[in-house]
Amino acid sequence: MGSCSSRWVGLALGLLTAAWVFHSAGEIAPLYGSAFQQGIWDVWFDADPDRVNLIMTADRHHGRDDHSERHPLFNTLVYFPTQGLVALGLEPPTAVRAVIALAAGFWGALFFVVLRMAGRRMLDAAVFTLVALTSGSALFFFPIPETFVFSSLTYLGGLAFLLLPGRRKTLGGYVLISALTLSMAVTNWIMGLMITVSELKIRPASLVTLLALALVMSLSALQMSFFPSARLPLTPAGEFALVSWSGHGGPLAKLYSMFVTTAVVPPLHVVEDHFRATSLVFTAQHSLVSSPLGIAAATAWIALLGMGLARFMRSRLRVLRLVVITTLAAQVVLHLAFGVETFLFSLNFLPLLVLIASFCVEARQRRLSLLLAAFLIVTGFANNRSQFRAAATALQAVVEHQPLECLAKMELREWCLGCSFVAADARTRPCRNYLKIRPAGLENGDISDFDTREVKARFGMGWDATNDTVQLSIANGHLTQGSLLVTGNEMGSGATFFPGPGPFVGVDLSDYRGISFMARGSISNARIYFFSYDKAPLELEKGFRGRDFSLTRDWARHEFKFEDFGLDGHDIGLISVASMEPGPFEFQLDDIRLTK
Repeated sequence: MGSCSSRWVGLALGLLTAAWVFHSAGEIAPLYGSAFQQGIWDVWFDADPDRVNLIMTADRHHGRDDHSERHPLFNTLVYFPTQGLVALGLEPPTAVRAVIALAAGFWGALFFVVLRMAGRRMLDAAVFTLVALTSGSALFFFPIPETFVFSSLTYLGGLAFLLLPGRRKTLGGYVLISALTLSMAVTNWIMGLMITVSELKIRPASLVTLLALALVMSLSALQMSFFPSARLPLTPAGEFALVSWSGHGGPLAKLYSMFVTTAVVPPLHVVEDHFRATSLVFTAQHSLVSSPLGIAAATAWIALLGMGLARFMRSRLRVLRLVVITTLAAQVVLHLAFGVETFLFSLNFLPLLVLIASFCVEARQRRLSLLLAAFLIVTGFANNRSQFRAAATALQAVVEHQPLECLAKMELREWCLGCSFVAADARTRPCRNYLKIRPAGLENGDISDFDTREVKARFGMGWDATNDTVQLSIANGHLTQGSLLVTGNEMGSGATFFPGPGPFVGVDLSDYRGISFMARGSISNARIYFFSYDKAPLELEKGFRGRDFSLTRDWARHEFKFEDFGLDGHDIGLISVASMEPGPFEFQLDDIRLTK
């Protein structure tokens, strides 16, 4: 394990990974810019590169959607290295690419170390490290600005600690490793907890768990003093909105994604709707590998995983088996219920699955296993790389607003929330016939007075929070039974009214000249937004028209005319009121109506 040659191999694998990831990131450069400006939010398998870009590069006082309640210390880990590289003269996108590439390189080297600690020979460890690095999960998610490579690293740290000789482990070490697994993703804490309870008695295990939680909470509180928009971990933030047992294709498709797509990806699917624009997905009904190359790679992977699992379950490393199987089972249960695109979370499965598969070399057919692994590296990389290039091409087509003709040979499924249109092939775009339709229920311009003490509107889809940090509720109104109470803690967030049948679906409000409402709040600066598709033929951000206004603690009426925003009201898809001050806010809206 500690031989000089082994260290050099680990270092070489790490450097190779970092260089390759930095290069691959250049092929998907739009993900390192403003995704919202380019109309490509959520396009990369439902990932959030725009949010992570902001966390890494924006001013720390920026009203950012940090998601620190489920990624507790991610802010601190990535912000300062990125800013350091920017201070050295790198452009922010290049600095982000460098930090992501370094993290991926460290992942490659550390995974090799974990395999060596698990008893793999140097050649075997190198081969299965390459199996992991050429997987679909690594090729698609190492190069993008996201949290997953960092949270996956905490798994590797936990496995490395678990495999240390008992005499080298201290109580403080257990505290640190438990805190480490919690620090990047709260769901990864299951590994830290399992390591603790499987190796310690009840009393010291309880002490370690409490100290680890206290450590992360303390560091999170310190982080909040530097990043105003950060929050304490484990606080509710609307996660149940992401619960989806069906997702794209149902439970079987999700299981296939977890255990097969993680290693070998199927043909790309393109999904279109008017809320998330274009999205690339793999988790879909009947989304199986279909090319000869993909079938060969998937067959090799399933064989290796099956042989490895059979040997792993008989391994003498009882505690490792308990921790890995329990953690993997927890991830399976979690992602059967959580999220839509299961492939997004594949880096949570990858190290565990490849570690299990690596145990196949302990059987008598070691040479056969290594040959099969080498075959998987070649065929899997060829298949996954071709799909990555197809995804990069699709990404660029979306950015340039091309008709996706370059994707005509792929298996495509496209849906449109705004109408019943289904694309016949990849050359067509969703229709916009729903524009200029007068919404049902629009009578005398009344939108909401909340007198029923319900968050409802008289027409359209109704009210929604701008993000999962905002809460909408009912409070006493201005001379009425109720008003909309909007509370949150991020600048730029608030309440949104969708006048159409779905999010961002534009409708005709041109019989009216504008909007009027009563408002008051704990903040002084607020902003009203309108969204119009006619103002965004190419760039969605240009469809937003906003204007600041002032709030006081006393009720006051505010009126805004469509023409003052360069609109005529015939294609309004959204009306939003948001706080424009950093930190916690509270404001109320009442008697909201369109005006003539």
